[in-house]
Amino acid sequence: MAGHHYGFVCVSGLESGACVPYEVHLDGERCWPLADSRFPPSVIRTRTPGQPVRLAFGSCRVTLPHKPPYTLRKDRDDRGREVDALLALVERLRMQPPHEWPDALLLLGDQIYADQVSPATERLIEGTPRGK
Repeated sequence: MAGHHYGFVCVSGLESGACVPYEVHLDGERCWPLADSRFPPSVIRTRTPGQPVRLAFGSCRVTLPHKPPYTLRKDRDDRGREVDALLALVERLRMQPPHEWPDALLLLGDQIYADQVSPATERLIEGTPRGK
């Protein structure tokens, strides 16, 4: 869909408390994780029975590009919205070992504001061809 691939995979037989790296291959070629990714390998983590659930919560996403002027405060630039909380979480997790990550991410509330979309989304809504 729209140049993206989606799929569901049922995984069974993993041990409790496991952390299993994985890759996605299409037509014999690895397509995930990206070869030049700056992020750690993707993993499937299973819970350990009896352990508390660690939950990360988020709301009110910033969908603008993660670069200036959009990452600036509004008092420095009217387009500024600072840093998206989900991006901040990702940057923190990228430096932590997987066993320290939350067990789940719960996103509630407005995740995308129609009046604060990225320039690319705005062009798409307006029907403007790419690059103009």
